Amino acid sequence: MWTLSAAAALAVFAAAILLVALFERYRLLTVGVAAAASVAIGWVTPSELIPSGLAANGSLIEWNAIALLAGLLIYAALIGAIGLPRWAALRLIAQLRGSPVAVYLALAGLAFGLSMVLNSLAVVLILVPVSLEAARELRLNPLPFLFVEIMSANLGGTATLIGSAPNLVLGSAFSLPFAGFLEHAALPALAAFGVSVAWFLGRIPKKSAEGALPFTPAPHLDRAYAAVALAGLVAIVGTLVDATALGIPLWTIGIAAGALGLAIAGGRFARGLLRDFDWSTVLFLLFLFVLVGALVETGVIGQFASGLESAGISNPYELGLLLLWTLGFASAFVDNLPLAAITVPLLRSLGTASGVSTSPLAYSAVIGMGVGGNGTPIGSISNVTALAAAGRGGVKIGWSAYLRAALPAMALGLAAASAVWLLVG
Repeated sequence: MWTLSAAAALAVFAAAILLVALFERYRLLTVGVAAAASVAIGWVTPSELIPSGLAANGSLIEWNAIALLAGLLIYAALIGAIGLPRWAALRLIAQLRGSPVAVYLALAGLAFGLSMVLNSLAVVLILVPVSLEAARELRLNPLPFLFVEIMSANLGGTATLIGSAPNLVLGSAFSLPFAGFLEHAALPALAAFGVSVAWFLGRIPKKSAEGALPFTPAPHLDRAYAAVALAGLVAIVGTLVDATALGIPLWTIGIAAGALGLAIAGGRFARGLLRDFDWSTVLFLLFLFVLVGALVETGVIGQFASGLESAGISNPYELGLLLLWTLGFASAFVDNLPLAAITVPLLRSLGTASGVSTSPLAYSAVIGMGVGGNGTPIGSISNVTALAAAGRGGVKIGWSAYLRAALPAMALGLAAASAVWLLVG
């Protein structure tokens, strides 16, 4: 049953998202005011925003994600200051003989493949600057490169147990094995990836624009300094891969990454890294978590779950498709981690009520959240991060431009994933 608090919290959330879309320049102020109102009214209490224990759990704010983002932003800035993205872009262009299509496909494939084993946040922070440099050298519109990288990173993370936080939540709750994700989630994610790549491929010319620069590596790269930075990056990435198995909280990796980046930067770059640190993106995500927390605490998400339960569907394929599409569109606006937490009891309840095994339902939920997160600029943390990185590189993508490009690709991706899920789910 809807309450006045739930309706009001949903109205505030919707109004904040609409204002952010209309007035991108004031997005931080908008979500900050809405988050403060949520706390002041009492939809969210200060105690619910404080993490507990070494794992930093038990909070409506995903502090692990916030700390990891902050640390990776610092390290990514170090990589950029050294000149590695430009060097890597030029090397890639040279190896692929300056073919825009080949560069586009290579970047998309890298984003998908790396996100199967890495946090997609790290993947977009590494690859977005490379794609910007590649597009700049080829004198091409960078938007298709950026869009396909964002989508590929999210979809690659959907394919494996360790690829995304929602996968870990549902995998742990329902004892889903690593091989199970490869069998039931990887192929639908790959189908959505193929559709997304094809959607933007038509915007990539077969030849670079007139006046493109010579395809030669950047001559100013300090290779010894770059080797140290790359070694640090490999260490960070390796730790991220094994973090869950080793029981290492992600916030500690974030702090270590930031500290390592500043240490390597030393007197050469450290001051600039701190001066140019992207506080607005970190705070925007923090405030967004508070707004989503208000939806959880006032029962909005619970009402959404109850609506699915009341549908009374017992056919496993119909129920799986309903979950895939509903969670897909929901995850375009609600961060998929709290959505995954709500989905666990929902699936258990649906399984009990319908007599359907929860395992195939869990895989359909994972696919829906992974594909649906591509739909809007706030659909996942990697979306927000990638767009912020693009902005720092001089490429601004507003809500209108993002929705026009991404929503059709998301819908086609859901359709392709659904078709494949019916075969392997």
